[in-house]
Amino acid sequence: MKPEIAGTTGEYMGQNRPDGIDLLVTCVLGVVIVAVVLVAYAPTQDAPTLWSRIWHDAGWPLILAIVSTFVAAFAGTWGAQTVAERIAARKELLAEIRSVNAALALSFNITNTYVTVKKQHVQQLVEKYEAAKMEHADAVENNRGTFSVLMDLRELSAPFCPVNELRAIMLEKITPSINALMTLTPLIQSVEGLTETIKKRNAWITQFESRSRSLSEIQKAALYLGFEFSPGQTDVRYNSYMDALKSQTDDCIAFPIIISQSLKAYGKELRKRYGSDAPEIVSGSFQQSSEYIPDMNTYKDWNAT
Repeated sequence: MKPEIAGTTGEYMGQNRPDGIDLLVTCVLGVVIVAVVLVAYAPTQDAPTLWSRIWHDAGWPLILAIVSTFVAAFAGTWGAQTVAERIAARKELLAEIRSVNAALALSFNITNTYVTVKKQHVQQLVEKYEAAKMEHADAVENNRGTFSVLMDLRELSAPFCPVNELRAIMLEKITPSINALMTLTPLIQSVEGLTETIKKRNAWITQFESRSRSLSEIQKAALYLGFEFSPGQTDVRYNSYMDALKSQTDDCIAFPIIISQSLKAYGKELRKRYGSDAPEIVSGSFQQSSEYIPDMNTYKDWNAT
């Protein structure tokens, strides 16, 4: 069950906040300016108050020119800074959209990788193994004295999976929903778990083949299927490896699908913020491999964007 976590999608934060020294310099400069104005506009007989003095001097052409120049300079500087900030923000937004597309491509790649593994290897192995277990259960139920099983002991190789590249993009270059980030962890665990399961199964096969000459057919079947092969002795390792092989492969297919759904929704939000000339958000379809996609209702607790 996915833990419930309250949180919101990260938003752009100000990157140019002044530090303590900048604030101190600004305050000192402000105090100096105020002091100069107060000294320059000290009350006189013709203008006994500060405001009357300012009003009297405001009509001077030189004062008007200075004020006009100051206002124009301030407006020009502020306008240029605003334009520069908008351009920088759009560049950052465009970079994030491209990063979302890269993350989507990696997610599709991971799903496709494990769909292929399931199609070419895992599904056949699991189906044959489960059929053998059913045959053994039937033999026991009907009290048949003999039982033989055709064992499929093909060794597997763990496929390359760009999950680390996906993790780097999601943690460093984009700010997706908390659900997408939370789904990243079980995906990594599933990929690493499946790799470890494949290694352990291969090691078990090597060990089994080295001792198989000294075992009877019923003992071989017992080791393979996980029932008692001698009084008080049971080895369920291979059975557990096959269960893990099935569930972990399905997880490696389902979790990147969930992540891609969340990333696609996030990418569409970014595209709206950027405008009509934003890059298209990439999409993928696994309809041709739908028979190898696990039941996504099993993952409904994770499937919130």
